Amino acid sequence: MVRDRAAEAARLLAAAEEALDGGEGEEALELAGRAEREARRAGATELLPDLVLLQASALNHLGRSAEALARAESLLAGSPRDNAAMLERAFALWELCRLPEARSQLEEILRLAPGDAWAHHLLGVVAERQGERKLSEKHLARARRLDPEEFPEPVHLSPEAFDAIAGNLSQGVCQVRLTW
Repeated sequence: MVRDRAAEAARLLAAAEEALDGGEGEEALELAGRAEREARRAGATELLPDLVLLQASALNHLGRSAEALARAESLLAGSPRDNAAMLERAFALWELCRLPEARSQLEEILRLAPGDAWAHHLLGVVAERQGERKLSEKHLARARRLDPEEFPEPVHLSPEAFDAIAGNLSQGVCQVRLTW
């Protein structure tokens, strides 16, 4: 019975990860909650950090940043150098507009893992918001070099080209609405 519960918890964790990867935050959160309950009943404590991290990610995805922050911090209480938990914490802090704290967390991540593309990217975004253009460009460029698939080069458009694209998009939206 305990083995069955542990196997069910692992299955639910995998399903929750798949749901989150597919952009289904609510489903991921629900599955991760069920998996956490099963893991606790089975004594499968080795699954709990992954489940708490997944819940924090799903909560961030859903815009429930205060809850995501609490989950990330609960994980960091037991594993203060968990890179993924620190990154989820930084995302939550960013979303909560707690920029100095987000920046401090991201700098800590980069001290421990200088090649973390997501930390460079988010630090670049935080620096941009704080008005530090050079620092922002440095970290955004570093993220692009580290993971060009995830962080492609930005597309530069003239104001005229932007207006033309925006005009075409709005016409397309109107046409779609008219056909419904």
